[in-house]
Amino acid sequence: MAARLRGFLERVGLLLGLACLLCGSVLGGWTQRIDNPLLDALTERMASAPAQDIIIVSIDDRSLSEVGQWPWPRSRVAALVDQIAAKHPHLIELDILFTEPSRENEDHALATSLAKAGNTVIASSLVPAEGRTEGVRTLQPVAEIVSAARTQGHVSMVTDEDDVIRRLPLVVRTADGSEVPHMQLAALKALGPDAMPPETIRLAKAGNAPIFAIRPAATYRMVSASAILRGDVPAVFLRNAIVLIGATAVGLGDTHLVSPNGGEFIAGVEMQANLLQALREGRFIREAGPEATLLVSFLPLLLLVGGLWTLSPRHSLLLLVALTLATVCASTVVLLVWGLWLPPGSAALALALAYPLGSWRRLSMASSFLMFRADQLSAVNDTALPSDGSGLDQLARQIARLDFLIDETSARREFLQAVIDAAPDAICVFDHSGNLRLHNARATDLFVTVRNGITLNALLSTLPVSMKTDEGELILVDGRHLNVTHAEGSGIVQRGGINLIIFRDVTTIRTAEAERRQMLEILSHDMRSPQVAILSITSRLDVEEGDTGQIARIRNHARRTLSLADNFVQLARLAEVPLVFEDVDAGALIDEAVDRLWSQAREKDIQIDSETSVLPSIIRGDAGVLSRVLDNLLTNAVKYCPPGARISVQGSAKGAGNGMFEIEIADNGPGLPPARRANPFQRFGERGTVKENGVGLGMAFVARAIELHAGRIDCECPDSGGTRFTVSLPALPPADDQSQSI
Repeated sequence: MAARLRGFLERVGLLLGLACLLCGSVLGGWTQRIDNPLLDALTERMASAPAQDIIIVSIDDRSLSEVGQWPWPRSRVAALVDQIAAKHPHLIELDILFTEPSRENEDHALATSLAKAGNTVIASSLVPAEGRTEGVRTLQPVAEIVSAARTQGHVSMVTDEDDVIRRLPLVVRTADGSEVPHMQLAALKALGPDAMPPETIRLAKAGNAPIFAIRPAATYRMVSASAILRGDVPAVFLRNAIVLIGATAVGLGDTHLVSPNGGEFIAGVEMQANLLQALREGRFIREAGPEATLLVSFLPLLLLVGGLWTLSPRHSLLLLVALTLATVCASTVVLLVWGLWLPPGSAALALALAYPLGSWRRLSMASSFLMFRADQLSAVNDTALPSDGSGLDQLARQIARLDFLIDETSARREFLQAVIDAAPDAICVFDHSGNLRLHNARATDLFVTVRNGITLNALLSTLPVSMKTDEGELILVDGRHLNVTHAEGSGIVQRGGINLIIFRDVTTIRTAEAERRQMLEILSHDMRSPQVAILSITSRLDVEEGDTGQIARIRNHARRTLSLADNFVQLARLAEVPLVFEDVDAGALIDEAVDRLWSQAREKDIQIDSETSVLPSIIRGDAGVLSRVLDNLLTNAVKYCPPGARISVQGSAKGAGNGMFEIEIADNGPGLPPARRANPFQRFGERGTVKENGVGLGMAFVARAIELHAGRIDCECPDSGGTRFTVSLPALPPADDQSQSI
């Protein structure tokens, strides 16, 4: 029962698939190259004899040879019109464009001839509308010529997919909303209400571009323009005729590929003559709408699919041939009898595909196996296939190859799974649709629900997330920190169209960072508090006790230890706490640093001189960190200089051209020891002097702070003594420079 139901559903699916193909073929015109040759052959049979009262005045090679090269002066065209008008035709049509003005006397001469004739029709052209991607506009002839003619109309043509002209638009709506009739439609209206049959009137109102029969070249009565100008044509030849003037010379380029024979070129004026006769006779071929074509094409398809259910392969093939011939014959009869074109190509295409597609029933067992194994194949691999086996049976060889590919793919998947299972982090791989395709054991342990096909959002919803940090880390309710890494930009991800996401447990790292910050706070407090207490006690003992030497030594050691603790904490915080950049007044920064060290310098009888330039004085940086940089440099200078020394602090714009502000701190002290001069900013380096010991934390802080500010610090120690530190920091340009650059 299940097998029968599956077979029924498969046949219904086949019918629906062919129906969709049929719809695409009809609506998309896929079979025009099949339908058009049949249409051309039938159209040729429907063409009536050329009308005797339609005469073409041909601008042929002989005319060009006798009269001159084209374009002729419009006075010459005017003379041609005069000669024709003198023979009293019903109508004169000029299939010539006069859109460009000529000399005034030339345009006037032509206009005079047209007005004198009184029964002239001139041509206009359709060109793309300016400033629009769609729509057309009318390219009018010269105004004086338009006003002289009785009427005008466009001469545009429509080509099919094979570049063959089979239809002409009777009425075209321009981009400005106006309706422009075809030149031949305008000509018949000029002849009077009785010139058009009801069928033509109906088609004109509908604005269609019907199919019409086109006769081979040179079937209409034709006379050379040069013969008209010479007066060699008798008046009776043109009397009461409809005269079309146009180019037939091959060199003028007014030739078009037309049916019925699909390879014949005729002149544009002959196309106009064919359309004129079709409009007069009402002999058009109407095209069936897509709905009717779909309905008629679906009937033979339904019959064939029904036959494939019940008939043997042999009888099904005979049914296919019979239905295809019946479809073509029916289309032919409908066209010849009722003038309605029902293209049979789409139906024939659907019938031709239905039979081979229906043969799958004979391979049901093999098809079931292939489908079952194909569902297990997650991706196509490029493994070299084994040599053919299983004898000469093609199906057996294909099954063997597929079985090999499945085993190879399974092995690769197992290998890949083993690799990602060995990873210490949770890994999830999503396809281009956002569905989970692969994950490791760590992901299974991490997520409450994890299965193939689940989306990333659904997967994350199973996590007990308490908050999300600014860095994109997830903090779970149990305190764990997860770092989410998105590997979409890698080459393998781009090539496979996949999205690889790694969930890394960084709880230990974040805990260690928190402990380190806490330890810094503890050290900052516990190391400073005893030293502050010692300094407070010794400040009172200095007065109460008489042993000021010992007290001074204790106080100096306490101060040194306090400074060491401060330097250590500040250096550690520099790596932990991000800098806060702002606009800083460099001059004020220097003055404040000098003021803070003034009292210490005064105690040692050291003079500090400061000087700053006017511009630029604004730098970008962290004011607190930069203040400590200057404090460390000035403190060292005061500490290591002997009494009576001088310290110079200068801020200048020497590096303004490079966008830098320089701060120079120089002293005339003993300078750095030779061993320390190679790298004065090295942490835990050589001791400073015999009297003062240090570990280099303060200078290490200075170097790191300047580096974080994208600056530079240089140290000079001349052999004659003294030390000069030059700090270069990024500066903002002066206000005048800013205004000039805007």
